[in-house]
Amino acid sequence: MPCLGAVPQEQIKEQGTHAIYTKQVGYIQLIDIAKLQHWANKNDGFINVAMLPGEFVSPERALAYSNKKVVSDEIVDAFTIGEARSFEADPRFGFIVLAEIASRALSPSVNDHGTAINTISSITRLMLLWHKPNSATETENSQSDSAQHEEFKYDRISLPALNVNDLFDDAYTSIARDGAANIEVAIRIQKSLKTIKACFKDGGTSIERDFVEAASKLAKQSYERAKLALDYEDDIKRIERVYNDD
Repeated sequence: MPCLGAVPQEQIKEQGTHAIYTKQVGYIQLIDIAKLQHWANKNDGFINVAMLPGEFVSPERALAYSNKKVVSDEIVDAFTIGEARSFEADPRFGFIVLAEIASRALSPSVNDHGTAINTISSITRLMLLWHKPNSATETENSQSDSAQHEEFKYDRISLPALNVNDLFDDAYTSIARDGAANIEVAIRIQKSLKTIKACFKDGGTSIERDFVEAASKLAKQSYERAKLALDYEDDIKRIERVYNDD
C-alpha cells in the first residue's frame, strides 16, 4: 500500500503551515493513518505527515503539518514512538537486519558465505513483492482509470514516498562491501539485481522505473568493488561476464 494509503506528498501543491511537534525522542514505529483521517474529516482539514516509520524523531523536528491550527496532542497520539525500530510498518528496517545477517556471516571469524548467499535470495524475493504483473490490457485500463479519477483510501492525509535508493542501499551496500572479495557472493548480488531489473523493466509506473535505476546503480557499484577486491584473474573475468551479460 504505497504511502500507507494516503496521498503521495509530491501530488500536494500546498503543504500545511502549522507544524506539529512531539516532546518524545525515538523512532516512529507506527502511524495510525485512519486516526489522522478521522481528525481531518471532523475538522475539515488536511494533514501532511513529514516522517515515515523508521525515522528518528526529536522535539525540534516536525512530525507533520496541518492546514489548520490544532492541539498537537490530537495529532501526536496517532504516532507510536519507541526506543527501537519495528518491523511492522518499516520495510527498510527489515532489509537492514537481513544485510547485517549477511555481513556477520562474511566476517573472517565466521566465514559463512552460504548464509550470505541465502540472505541475498531472501532480499530478492522481498524486493519482488513490489512487482505486480498485469496483462497489457489490464495495465492500460488501470492507467486510464487512474487518469480519470485517482482515489486514495485516506484522501485528507499525505505521506512522503518510500525512497527506493535508500531501500536498495539498506539491502545491498554492506553485503557488496563485505563480500566483494568472495566471488560466489559477488556473483549472487549481480544475479539478484539482474532479476529485479528484468521483472521491473517493462513497468510504466514511477516506482518501477526507480527500482530499475536503483538496481542498475547498485549492480555497478558491486561490480566495481569486486574488481578491486578480487585477486584471481579468472574470478575477475567471471564477475565481468556476469555483469556485462544482459
